[in-house]
Amino acid sequence: MMRSRRQPRRHFLRALGAVTGASLVRCTPGNGSTGPANETEGGPGDVIDEAAANGTNTPVVVRGDVVGSGAGALDSYRNAVEAMRALPASNPRSWQAQAQIHLDHCPHGNAFFLPWHRAYLRYFEQVCREMSGDTGFALPYWNWTTQATIPAPLWEGTLDDATRVVGRSGQMPASAVGQPVIDGILATPDFETFGSSFVPSSCTTNCQRASEGYGGLEGTPHNIVHGTIGGDMGTYLSPLDPIFWLHHCNVDRLWMEWNKTFANPGNAFWRSFTFDQNFVDGQGSSVPSVPVDSLFDTLTLGYRYDTQPAAVVEGLAPVPKTANVVASVEVENTETAVMGEVLTIPLALTPEVRARLRPAPEAIRPATTVRLSLGGLATPAQPVSVNVFLGGPEAPTSIDSPNFVRSIGFFPATAAEDTHGHEKRFLLDVGAQAGRLGTGGPLQVHLQSVPMRPGPEAVGAAGVTPSSVRIEIIEHS
Repeated sequence: MMRSRRQPRRHFLRALGAVTGASLVRCTPGNGSTGPANETEGGPGDVIDEAAANGTNTPVVVRGDVVGSGAGALDSYRNAVEAMRALPASNPRSWQAQAQIHLDHCPHGNAFFLPWHRAYLRYFEQVCREMSGDTGFALPYWNWTTQATIPAPLWEGTLDDATRVVGRSGQMPASAVGQPVIDGILATPDFETFGSSFVPSSCTTNCQRASEGYGGLEGTPHNIVHGTIGGDMGTYLSPLDPIFWLHHCNVDRLWMEWNKTFANPGNAFWRSFTFDQNFVDGQGSSVPSVPVDSLFDTLTLGYRYDTQPAAVVEGLAPVPKTANVVASVEVENTETAVMGEVLTIPLALTPEVRARLRPAPEAIRPATTVRLSLGGLATPAQPVSVNVFLGGPEAPTSIDSPNFVRSIGFFPATAAEDTHGHEKRFLLDVGAQAGRLGTGGPLQVHLQSVPMRPGPEAVGAAGVTPSSVRIEIIEHS
C-alpha cells in the first residue's frame, strides 16, 4: 500500500540542484557502502510526496539494498520479469527487447555512461511497475562491497541466469569492490577520472558510443563485476541476467554518493547532449528525447536511495569547477603484462611534474588530481583484470600494498564478446600513491595481469599491452 507523507520544507531544493548539478545533503554515510542515512524518511517501496521539492508532482520511491531494506521488492521484481519474458520479443516491454536497448544504444568508455544508464534504469523501473501491478515498485540495488557474492534470491527460479560462469560462492574481487577501492574512487575530484571521459564537442558521428576513457567507477567495479559473473553479464546483452539491473542500481547509487562531495561538471556538450528514442516508458511508448542535464536530480526522476537523505541541508552544494591539465609526462610501451608476471614501466618525471607531486596527499587532493592514464589497450582474448600499482623499483604483488591503486577490467570481458572493438584507455587517480613517493627517481608503474574468472579459460591468457603510460596533473578551479 502506498503511503504519502507531506513534508514541504524538508527536501532537496530542485532549483539549486539544477544550478549545481549535485545533490544536497546534510549527512553523508561516508563511504558509499553504509546503511540508510539517519534522515531518510520512509522505506523502499514507499511513495513519498516530494511535490514541494521538485515542482513536478512526481512521487518518489526509495531504492533499498537487496539484502536489507530492498529485499521486499523482489516479489514484484520476480513478477515483472516473468511477465516480460512471457511477451513476444517484438513487444517493446519484453525481456528481450529491454536487453536489445542496451545492445543497440549503451555508451561505454565515455562520460555518457552514467547518465544513460540512469535513464535506462528509470524507464525499466516504470516497465516493472506496469508489468507487476506494483505502482510503488522501486528497484533494489546490490551493494557488492558489503555483499561480495550474488545474493541468494538471485540464484532462484526466475531471477537466476543459467549462463553465469561464477558460482554461488564466487566473490567479486576486493581489488575491484573492496572498501578502500570504492573510497578512493569516491574521493576523486575530477569527474572524468571518476565517471569516464568526455566526448569532444567536435564529434559529429556516433558520439554516444565513442571510446574516450574509462573512469574509476566504470573501469573497475562496473567492468570487473560484469566480467567476473560472465555469461550474459559479460556481453552487451547483459540485461538478460536479472542481476544486471541491481548491479547498475549500485553504480548509479555511487554516482549519487560522489555528488555529495563533488558537483557534476559544466561541460556544455555533455550536459546538452540528448538520448533520442533510446528508451520506452512503462506503457511501451518510445521516449523521444532525454537530455543529459535532466538526469542529475534523482528526486525529479522519481526515486532516491536509502543512503540518500531526503532533508534539505544547511548551506550550498558543491559548485562545478573547470579541470585543466597543467603538467604531464608520457612514455610509450610495447611490453605485455603477461599473466603471472609483473610488468614495470618507469616514467622519468619532468621538473614541473615532480614539483607538483611534492605536497602530501592531503594537500594535493582538494584542488588537484594526479591521474595515471593507460592507453591503447586492446580487449584481451581471455577474461583478465589488471592490478595497478604505483611505486618505487620493487614490484609489489599484493593488493594490501600501500602502492596498490586498484584493478582495471574490460567490458565486454573478451575480444570475442567486444563487438565494438575500440582500443581502451583507463584513468586512475594516483594522488595518494604519488604523494608518498617523494621526489627522487622515476615513478614506476607496475601492472599485474590476473584471471578475472577461475578455471581452464584463464590458462594461457596473454595479458594486456598498454601502448602509452601518462601521468597528468589536473587542477580544478
